[in-house]
Amino acid sequence: MESSQRDTLINRALLYPYLAPEHSFVYSNGVNTPLQRWLSENNLPSWQDAIATLQQNNGVYTPVIAYGSNRSPEQLVRKYGEHTTDGILSIAATLHHHDIVRSAHFTSYSTLAATFTPSQGTSVSVFVQFLSSSNLQILHRTEALGRNYRFVSFPAHCI
Repeated sequence: MESSQRDTLINRALLYPYLAPEHSFVYSNGVNTPLQRWLSENNLPSWQDAIATLQQNNGVYTPVIAYGSNRSPEQLVRKYGEHTTDGILSIAATLHHHDIVRSAHFTSYSTLAATFTPSQGTSVSVFVQFLSSSNLQILHRTEALGRNYRFVSFPAHCI
């Protein structure tokens, strides 16, 4: 491995889980736009209307809890590329009675991945990301569905 490649991987691991905005946003075409601005630019009154509009253009969207690096636009660029036109709606939320912890496996860039675990009375900041079918498949592939990652239903009362 070349020195510059090694340095890139080391920096990536050291910066994990990357900066995430405190506000809801829409990621599309490599750009992270604050939700309120995106709604205004698209003449939409609410995020619920945004989902309806995205579904009209791209089909069914699935809500997914995003935590760890998946909360970060920097990671979304790596995962979905700069040409994702489907739009990923990321709604800031709080996950109750759970905590974010390190998992028992290493990522490809040598850091321990995040996971959540029940923790009565604990609340953590997450995003609920609405993913198109094609983006959901990318998520499953990059998270190693069936190996390091399970895709399960989550009780709505916890969010």
